[in-house]
Amino acid sequence: MSEILSQEQIQTKADELSAKFGNTVTPIVFNISETDQVIGYCQEPEYDVLMYATDCYLSKEISKASEATLKNCLIVEESDPRILSNDRKNARIKASFTSAVTKLIIPFVDDYKKK
Repeated sequence: MSEILSQEQIQTKADELSAKFGNTVTPIVFNISETDQVIGYCQEPEYDVLMYATDCYLSKEISKASEATLKNCLIVEESDPRILSNDRKNARIKASFTSAVTKLIIPFVDDYKKK
């Protein structure tokens, strides 16, 4: 737990990470309470993961798609460690982030469906 960051502070850090990694970094934020915030910074998925996640998503294996995307995209050293924690007390946080990263692959899935 650390201080609650404003949307502007979070976006500034995402912009800095985008420049550092050379691709778009998307922040995902969950406010657990008024004093507890979980922030994860995710970069764009790599080609192989994007293709795998798209296939999984289209095969209705959405949890597999989301899990692969989270593992590939989360910038671990810049994100809250509870996101990847296997502790039972952090299960909801990990599940929420796993689900939230799906938004990183949805545009590709939608484009694929159009073809």
